[in-house]
Amino acid sequence: MTLRIADVSDFQETVDWAAYKASGRLGAICKATEGTNFTAATFRQNRTGMEGLIFRGLYHFGRQANDPAADARHFCDVVGTLSPGEVPVLDAEHTADRQGNFVIGPDAAWCLGWASTVTKRLGVAPGLYFSESYFSDRLGSDDRLSSAFRFFWVAAFRKRPRPTIPGTQLWQSTNGLIGNVSVVAGVPATSALPAERCDDSEFEGSLMDLADLAGGPARGGELNPNTHKEDDGMRLIGVGKRGIFLVSASIDPATGKVVARQVDSPDRVVELVKSGVVADFNPKDNLSDGSFDQFFTVV
Repeated sequence: MTLRIADVSDFQETVDWAAYKASGRLGAICKATEGTNFTAATFRQNRTGMEGLIFRGLYHFGRQANDPAADARHFCDVVGTLSPGEVPVLDAEHTADRQGNFVIGPDAAWCLGWASTVTKRLGVAPGLYFSESYFSDRLGSDDRLSSAFRFFWVAAFRKRPRPTIPGTQLWQSTNGLIGNVSVVAGVPATSALPAERCDDSEFEGSLMDLADLAGGPARGGELNPNTHKEDDGMRLIGVGKRGIFLVSASIDPATGKVVARQVDSPDRVVELVKSGVVADFNPKDNLSDGSFDQFFTVV
């Protein structure tokens, strides 16, 4: 299946994340920092608003003129501890200064230096964003990038074909004006774009594949008993061979595993089905324990 993932920054100002989630989207990316001293004004509100999405990218705009370790330290200081599902990302691209002068983007060595510091500080390998032309001009000769970065996020504003650069997991297929333009619920109008338009990317894969890209949720029903008490009656999305279902679950204190008590059908899962993200859903199915190989917390 194709999942859409928007990326936003200060340009979008205030995003209605409730509307974004209600549209069936399961991932998003927001700008966190740039250089050694800039923090996006909307970063904290976007980070909070994105909570509950399976994939949540937090990106840093790199500056070649700076020490990459200094850029990385600023990013890590602002981001702090990552929550499950949050992924650091480096944005490598050319830009312009306030006078309109061309400013060259980070080269491969700079990107590797940034990734090394971030991985050591946060304990998570980051993703790397670039365009197809940027890859060939500035990055393509260094094979170490595919080891230092957990995935590539490639910009190519068109409907098809998908980028073929090895390691590409996310494809930014539109800037909101050209390419594979789609509706992005909750995104307000800007001076350059109408409402519900912004940079938007495509991910090809299953719900579980998206979770893996985000570092992976608890496998086999494993959850932290310190945050989910035995008698919570928590709502979880369970994923198994028969599809995706919402379950009422608790933790077996003897094993620490999730025990799925029953299947329910609240509006959130129905919305996912209607959006086409989920194919088969039958709220009358009576699933027994062991039917799920993966769980997600419910938005």
